[in-house]
Amino acid sequence: MLQEILNPTLYHGFRKKKNFFEGWYFKVSTANHDRTIVFIPGIAKGKDETEQHSFIQVLDSKTQLNRYLKYDATSFQVEKNPFALRVGKNKFSMERLFVDIKSKNLSVKGELFFHKLLAWPSTTLNPGSMGYFNYLTFMECYSHVNALDGSLSGKLLIDGEEIDFTNGKFYSEKNWGKSFPSAYIWVQSNYFEDETISLSASVGKIPFGKFRFTGFLTALVVGKMVYRFTTMNHSKMKVTDHGVNFDLTFSNSKYELLIKTEIDEQDYITCLGPRLGEMNMKVLESLASKAEITLTKRKTKEVVISSKTTALAVERMGDLSTL
Repeated sequence: MLQEILNPTLYHGFRKKKNFFEGWYFKVSTANHDRTIVFIPGIAKGKDETEQHSFIQVLDSKTQLNRYLKYDATSFQVEKNPFALRVGKNKFSMERLFVDIKSKNLSVKGELFFHKLLAWPSTTLNPGSMGYFNYLTFMECYSHVNALDGSLSGKLLIDGEEIDFTNGKFYSEKNWGKSFPSAYIWVQSNYFEDETISLSASVGKIPFGKFRFTGFLTALVVGKMVYRFTTMNHSKMKVTDHGVNFDLTFSNSKYELLIKTEIDEQDYITCLGPRLGEMNMKVLESLASKAEITLTKRKTKEVVISSKTTALAVERMGDLSTL
């Protein structure tokens, strides 16, 4: 148990028999960002032990489709040291992924290698992106950023088309627990005008015993600097809902980060998320939205960095007014 707490990338479900899910998110993009593919391997355990299966979801920015591939639960295998995950013939780790998918509607085969991974800063007291919350055993959902940024090499053959991902970008995170939050926002990009920038930000309504609170995990990478705005380090957060679009404002004692989104609803892909361990929640995700970010010093209002992206990944769920 302690090993999984200190290394949240590892599998947490060995002792979970029902009402549990765990999924890893691997996002790979070509060097010129004309193609982004997301692989989400995982395990779903429903209300009884007969309602279990493993899965791989595949999202494609070009076709704007999600393929949910269902496997027997016994096809799901994990290794601890080093971490590796298998679903059928497919293998995922923090060094590479190998996929061999053949279904009625999708064919993917190939191998990609990950380089120069940038991990979320972690300590024993605050392991991973959720920090000390990882030590609590009763929370509904946990989240962890495996790699804020990274580069790629290798090729994939997708439905007969060979795609070279060499010099492209890599991002990875994971979630586990019972259910996704009833309301949440997630945005991520490592393709900005300033190539040194990577961003990952999530805000959710989190059950905590009989109460609920708004929790958030945000990291902005600018060159060698990592600016963190989280519930754990006592930062503040504000959501401004404009209907389709929204603004996120994060602040700590020194800095303020403003994220202004520009989203086309037609870019959303419908995928599946967990509810009580069953993958039956419809989640909308865009892989090609726009945003402008501005980081300023609070005291002097000096702009530290301002940059735009046309490759923002976005998920939005529920009533934002509750956040």
